[in-house]
Amino acid sequence: MSVSTTSLILVADTNLFIECRPLEQLSWEDLQVDDITILLTTPVQDELGKHRSTGPSKPRKRALNFRKWTRQNFEDNETRKVIRENGPKVVLELSMALPWDQSLSDRLDLAKTDDKLVAIVSALVKSKREHNVALLTADRDLRFKAVGCNVEFKLIPKEWMLEEQVPDEDKELQQLRNEVANYARQEPSMHISLVNPEHPNHKSVTITTLAPITADQLDELVARLSRRHPLQQDWHVMKPAMQAFAMTRFEPPSPAAIEHYRDIDYPHWLALCKSMFAGLHQHPANQRPLRLRLAIENRGERPAREVRLEIRAEGPLTLRRPPDEVHDAQAPLQPELPPPPCAPQIRELPAFQGLEAFARQHVRHGGNIGAVVAGLSSGMDDHDSAQSIPRTQWRYPDLELPLAVGAVGKEALVYENWEEGACCSAASLTCSFWRHQSTARLIEFDVLFESHHASGGRILCEVHAENLTTPISFAVIVKQNVDATPLYRQAVELIDATATQSEEEE
Repeated sequence: MSVSTTSLILVADTNLFIECRPLEQLSWEDLQVDDITILLTTPVQDELGKHRSTGPSKPRKRALNFRKWTRQNFEDNETRKVIRENGPKVVLELSMALPWDQSLSDRLDLAKTDDKLVAIVSALVKSKREHNVALLTADRDLRFKAVGCNVEFKLIPKEWMLEEQVPDEDKELQQLRNEVANYARQEPSMHISLVNPEHPNHKSVTITTLAPITADQLDELVARLSRRHPLQQDWHVMKPAMQAFAMTRFEPPSPAAIEHYRDIDYPHWLALCKSMFAGLHQHPANQRPLRLRLAIENRGERPAREVRLEIRAEGPLTLRRPPDEVHDAQAPLQPELPPPPCAPQIRELPAFQGLEAFARQHVRHGGNIGAVVAGLSSGMDDHDSAQSIPRTQWRYPDLELPLAVGAVGKEALVYENWEEGACCSAASLTCSFWRHQSTARLIEFDVLFESHHASGGRILCEVHAENLTTPISFAVIVKQNVDATPLYRQAVELIDATATQSEEEE
């Protein structure tokens, strides 16, 4: 038996009756058949009843309207209603006792309305093989179930759906929102943004800092330094017999000078260099702070009065106001190791002794007896340990001047109890009169991380004003990454840059 292509039986889902326009207004010709029968099944009627009693306002109202329509169009004991006479002919039929396909019970939950509709369509397909039977729905999940059970379905066209209408309560809510917006326009509109040329829209900043050199690396660096500048062990001089006919004679340094060099000066120099390596991460060249720049402006239609800007650090962070002065621009940036201590030298003395030597020294020093004595005694112990190891001085990098914070007078943005270079966890700035539609004010401050490990936190900025109902908040996420490798390389370069004794002699 051939299946008719001009007739169609549709098992309608609930959304056809509460989410679509009235049945008489739908463009049924879109389905391209001559005769359409719409089945209003028991599961759908039960669901419409639930919407009428406990459903949300919109579905409830539409379910009530559809019930009113059915009562007006169906006489007693009447189960069919012609919706449209032709082009195509459309009939709505109340189907109260349709069976469902029990063979699908292993794939469907027949206690649910959607699953019952799929089972009903499957049963109709098997019993009415001479008709085209399909499920009519706009429900995505129901379509998936139909496909899984090999049941044909028709999708309700979007043009059939009701346009969303704003209910009265929503209209009242929108009216209140408009009133609030109008009221807000009478206030200043403060806006805070992060000045970040690389990422203008980002609200997070990450800085990479250098971690301290590890204990094992410190030992390796000290060993490397000792190899480049070894401790002098030999003060060999010619034997007296070999100096018999020489014009000069050589004497080794005193045992006390050698002991002082070996046991005090050289170990102290190594310890000083090791301490310097351990503190490289604190050198200004390696400890650039994270500087935040904020732009604040009043975009509203009214000036702001008695403005207070509060800045607060949340997490292991500290705020620092940059100093207005800059250091010497000519100062070098990189640190240098102190030179190694000078080993006691072998003294070269004249072969003659006594008054003649004293006379020569007397003439050399212009008759100054004290200078002669000092000159003769200088060879005995010419090693001053206190001055042989100059202490390293850090040399600071150039620091940028802080950006101007705005106008002067009552429009000035003034730091409140926050001195230049001072650190704190919370700070504030005030302004008596902030003009609207003016150029953004720029402020900047440094964020210092309290730990040398990877860490992070948040910088919270709030703007309060006398004529501002709700404070304006702006948060910036700050993060610190740590890398220890560059410091070890830098320390090695410092060692290699020091000249050995042989290089100095050349």
